[in-house]
Amino acid sequence: MALLSLTPPPPFLQTPGEPTITFDAWVRSFNTYLTALSDKELADKRKRALLVHCIGVEAQRIFFTLATGTTYDKACKALKSFFVPKVNVVSERNKFRLRRQNVGESILHYVAALRELVSTCELGTVADDMIRDQLVEKTNSSRIRESLLLESELTLQKAITLASHIETVLADAQAMAKTGDAVVGAVQGTTFRGGGRRTPSHFQRKESRSAPKPTESSNPSAGHPGDTNALCKEPQSVAGQHLENSPLSHPLFDPDLGPSNGSVPPGVLQHLAGLPAFAIRLLQLIQNAAACLVFNLPRHFHVTPL
Repeated sequence: MALLSLTPPPPFLQTPGEPTITFDAWVRSFNTYLTALSDKELADKRKRALLVHCIGVEAQRIFFTLATGTTYDKACKALKSFFVPKVNVVSERNKFRLRRQNVGESILHYVAALRELVSTCELGTVADDMIRDQLVEKTNSSRIRESLLLESELTLQKAITLASHIETVLADAQAMAKTGDAVVGAVQGTTFRGGGRRTPSHFQRKESRSAPKPTESSNPSAGHPGDTNALCKEPQSVAGQHLENSPLSHPLFDPDLGPSNGSVPPGVLQHLAGLPAFAIRLLQLIQNAAACLVFNLPRHFHVTPL
């Protein structure tokens, strides 16, 4: 039967330098290519020739300097002894024990990485048990770890199945939570990028704290809350002294210079209207300091505010 027209695996070593993959991994890929070429077993001589043809120019140069024999198995063994360094079992086992599940790495990918590391650890029949223990100990999900520790007879396959199921459930629950937050925010008109509710900004909170709270006065002449006209009409006293006719009174606030009804002149009212609360408090502090200065009062003497 004619061979199928299949693309061979990439060359193992095309130019001088270090190979991009290990020789064992490349040989596995090459053996799969040989199996896919024909449904019948290829002759050993043909397999050896295909190996030399696909291995790459630089690897071919090294191949012909080695004692590769005449069979396919001997050729693979000679190449492996050259490209695969001698394994330090202690170092390989240390790499295996230090391997943790990376952020964003799935359980299946993590187990595959552990299988590749354990292949050089010479653990024999306990390899699966070591992978299971490493999965329980070094997974990045505390929920998966707790669930696996609750199992009394935990095998590697059972641990993989249970951990993958929990991983899928957690991802689905997180996606549903984000969708629910986006829907609630859209109904309330407060959605923003990332989901959830928009919180007031720093300046909004500061403005809300500084805004004066409306209070009701029992004095009818005081006017409604926020009335600057009533604010300027109320007299101020210091230690029982009336300040209405004192030198403290500014001409702009003097009722004698204003309208006959004693209200604030229109020009003053226009400047005071709409002033923020902190500006009014600042004017009050200036007036209180002037009162203490005029009446020769102590610095911290109580001054009745307007």
